[in-house]
Amino acid sequence: MANETGFARTNYFRVKDQDAFRQFVESCAGEVTIVTKDKDASLIALLASEGYWPSTRIDEETDEEQDIVFLDEVANHLADGQICIVMEAGFCGGRYCYGEATAFDNAGRQTNVSLADIYAAAERKFAITVGRAEY
Repeated sequence: MANETGFARTNYFRVKDQDAFRQFVESCAGEVTIVTKDKDASLIALLASEGYWPSTRIDEETDEEQDIVFLDEVANHLADGQICIVMEAGFCGGRYCYGEATAFDNAGRQTNVSLADIYAAAERKFAITVGRAEY
């Protein structure tokens, strides 16, 4: 069985309250690193070296694990006028690769694209059915 390898990161963005945001990220189960922009410490980015974002966090008041949608929580922390762009990519041996990019703001607006979108785009452009890059 092949192991899946992935990586995810964001662009640099500003949050409403860096201390509250850092506290939130630290409460999450998973390997997420916050990095700051060298020339502007108010700009931060997130790195998920295991290729996925946390799905649980520890509630401070009850000390119990709770399910979360990590990127929805990030959106709640975004400063007004900021856009977070998330890029995720990975592969499973030589079997398949994947990639997706999502952009969102703190008002609930979002858009995304996937590497897999190329299949439909190629079929429209060339008017033929194309094979998948996988086995």
